[in-house]
Amino acid sequence: MVTVVHNNKLYVANAGDCKGVLISVNGSGEATHKKITQTFNANSKKEQARLKQSFQDEDIFTCKESGACYVKVQFQI
Repeated sequence: MVTVVHNNKLYVANAGDCKGVLISVNGSGEATHKKITQTFNANSKKEQARLKQSFQDEDIFTCKESGACYVKVQFQI
């Protein structure tokens, strides 16, 4: 995950199943939090549908008996 503040704007990028939270403290010392990323992993039905659509492959992920699911593609950098 990477976060950049530029011109008073917050930019966040993440890959995989990392999570980001923005914590703010007001003048009286009270803290609030806000989720700033969305988790992407193959255990989510929404992510499974996105993977199938993006890769046009019904067999793009596999799920183990334990319930853990994994993407079956190698990414090249």
